[in-house]
Amino acid sequence: MSVGETAMVGRIQQRHIEQEEKPMSLFLKTMIFHIFIGATLMGTAITALLVMGQGNMMSILVAALAAFVVAGPISWLIARRLH
Repeated sequence: MSVGETAMVGRIQQRHIEQEEKPMSLFLKTMIFHIFIGATLMGTAITALLVMGQGNMMSILVAALAAFVVAGPISWLIARRLH
């Protein structure tokens, strides 16, 4: 193999490696974090309500919805920082 052929094979292998190493998208990272952060915040909010004696259905639903909404921006900030 000549030097030119060796260099071309090296470039082809490098291009192949670069194509395989696709980083995870920011959106996908955000959604993965949202699953865990949302569940944690919902569990904390509902536990706090039950400890305070405010365990009716409406307050639990509102707390769970609020935790779900708050988890979105928090997940995005963490994913952006790690991206």
